[in-house]
Amino acid sequence: VTFIGHYEKYRAECIKAIVDSGVKVKVWGEYWERYAKWHPWARDVVIGKSIICEQYCLALSSAKICLGLLSKFMPETTTTRSFEIPASGTFMLAERTKEHMELFEEGKEAEFFSSKSELIQKAHYYLEHPQKRNDIARAGRQRCVNSGYNFQNRLKDILEKVHEIK
Repeated sequence: VTFIGHYEKYRAECIKAIVDSGVKVKVWGEYWERYAKWHPWARDVVIGKSIICEQYCLALSSAKICLGLLSKFMPETTTTRSFEIPASGTFMLAERTKEHMELFEEGKEAEFFSSKSELIQKAHYYLEHPQKRNDIARAGRQRCVNSGYNFQNRLKDILEKVHEIK
């Protein structure tokens, strides 16, 4: 299981819950190395700081499961990872939000959770069922292609909304 994104307390709690359940996790992102200095459980989990470009793509596509943990500072209902993970052909296990569920069909194109216990249960289930995990990952990628989930189309949508506001 992989997570790429900056440290936040909630994200650390989710990742620790998965690690405590016996799942191997790798994390990249800002502030995680500092967090790991004070939290021994994270020392084997945190790989390094933020990664971009080819390293980012390689980390996503090499994972069995990528987590779509959202920021609680902002708060988010989706993130660029919501598109990048499935577009890379990797299984996405993300927080259940109305927006995520509008973008991807749950259990067919991505998987969602609303609690740490559901997160742990689904992580274990899909690690133990690689064919189902791979089928969902393929369908998620196809959804990205079919629905035009790319930066050009997302920017076009944003600009149209800005013009509506004017």
